[in-house]
Amino acid sequence: MLFRSGTMIGEPLTGHTHTVSAVATLVLPDGRPVAVTSSRDTTMRVWDLEAHKPLGYPLHVASAVSSLAGWSLGSRVGVVVAGPGLLFARVDVEVDRL
Repeated sequence: MLFRSGTMIGEPLTGHTHTVSAVATLVLPDGRPVAVTSSRDTTMRVWDLEAHKPLGYPLHVASAVSSLAGWSLGSRVGVVVAGPGLLFARVDVEVDRL
């Protein structure tokens, strides 16, 4: 859910089939704010926070992700992920495919 001044903006984002375990936010090179979420359903999703919809398709991972951190370097953006069966990995967000 998104909030502005204590008021929810729109409906909750839906798409995962289990509990969301981690969230990271970042801004794409084109200026769009996005959230990257992971779930106990072993998927990660990218969400357009202005349009309130998922971008692209879910990324399936080997196990649930317990933490995410967003990063950007010039025109490249991505997330660093960690979890019980996934010690540490970097996932590039392919902006031109979103």
